[in-house]
Formats: sequence, C-alpha cells, structure tokens
Amino acid sequence: MSDDLNNNEPKKSNFITRTKKKVASGVATSSLGKRALPVEARALLKALKKIINKVEGGEGRKLGTEIENIILKILVKAKIHADNHQINISTFAHADRPLRQAFEILNDCFDYYGEEKSVRTAKSLSQKFSRVEALLREVETVCIGMLSPLLKQKSVNDLRRVFNLLADKNFLEKAWATPDLYDELFQLVNAMNLYTQFHIEFD
Repeated sequence: MSDDLNNNEPKKSNFITRTKKKVASGVATSSLGKRALPVEARALLKALKKIINKVEGGEGRKLGTEIENIILKILVKAKIHADNHQINISTFAHADRPLRQAFEILNDCFDYYGEEKSVRTAKSLSQKFSRVEALLREVETVCIGMLSPLLKQKSVNDLRRVFNLLADKNFLEKAWATPDLYDELFQLVNAMNLYTQFHIEFD
C-alpha cells in the first residue's frame, strides 16, 4: 500500500501544478494579477502595450494587449515551476546578461528619438537595433530552452510570437519613426533602467 501511495505522489504533484497553472493563468491577466508584478515590470508592460498598439495601428491595435497577456501568463507559469523547483533559476542568468545589454542600448537609442537624423546617425541607430535584435534572440533561446519542456506547445508558440515581434529590427525602427510616441518610449526606457540598476543573484 505504501508503495502505491509513493507512486501516486508524482501524479498528485503534477495535478496540483497543472491546477495552479490553470487558475493562475486566468488571474494573471486580471488587474489583481498585474498588481502582483513588481512596479517596474508593470510599467514596462503598460508602456510596451501602448507602443505596439501605436506602431502597428489599424488591425494591430489589439496586438499590444495580446502580447501583454502572453507575457503575463508565461511569467506566472514560470514562477509556479520555479517554486516547484522544476526550473533551475540560475539558468536565467544566461538570459539576464543579453537582456540587460539590450535595455542599455535602447536607452542610448532613446536620445535620438524625434530628432532629425544625419545619414551617419541613422546608420548608427540601425546598427544598434540590429544588435538589440541579436541580443533578444539570445534571450529567446535561453527562455525557450528552459521553459519548453514544461509548457504546452501553444504556450511555446505564443512565447516565440512575442520574440518574433519584439526581437525585430524593423519593429524597433518603426517605433523610433512613429510620431507622438515620446511618452511611451520614455516610460519603457525608464522601466528598463530600473531593471538594469539592480543586481540579481542567481546562485
């Protein structure tokens, strides 16, 4: 009898994890779920949603909300798996480094938003955006590798969709060329700065 009970423990644990994920995914996109995030993360997602909606425009105006919801759900699922010791959080250190570098480059790029750009400046910005794209693709590789064994294929596809939009030089160039986006970009860069100002221990 005791062996049967022990054999049922992994099934019970998996069931509890699935239940937590299902409930938490529903809560994640609510105002309650958003308030559970750090202030800088909420600010970053809010600004990002507005930027996507403005840059894409037209039919793409709902895209910002869709991307925000995907990110929220993935964060909640990742947190649950981390709490259950199913994710080695130190692995994220490999994503943290390129993420910080990408944020720092975008902070530099913000200084040129809304200004008349010389050919030299435009070329420099284009190179910076290419670098950001490459860095975010590094982040994607780590995140997919870390989470794909634990997520359903739909969630993995959703995560790829996020990176296919954000880790795209063309999207960044469109954002910097979009008028009336100063406030949103300022909020985004400010949230990025808050992230880069503190050090995360992964050991």
